[in-house]
Amino acid sequence: MQEELQEELSEINEKVTETNSIIEKDKGKESISSINELKEKDENLIQMEEVMTKGMEFLTGIYAMSSGKQVENTAKPKVNVNKQTGEVSIIFKMDF
Repeated sequence: MQEELQEELSEINEKVTETNSIIEKDKGKESISSINELKEKDENLIQMEEVMTKGMEFLTGIYAMSSGKQVENTAKPKVNVNKQTGEVSIIFKMDF
């Protein structure tokens, strides 16, 4: 009787060890996938900033063509995306 209980106990311990190793492997996968998601999100934000900056340059050109006046930008328009809040800021300077 005691031997049977001892065998059952060792089987349970083996299963617990297997389960713990599976859990540890899954934790590693979750952290890798979350890192990949953050990296992809950062790449998307950088791409969006670039596209919006080019869009501002395009709009400046359209304004110049439609009004016949050249807009004197002292700096290239810049688009910033705040990663924490999601706010988008468009910054440009004009001399009047």
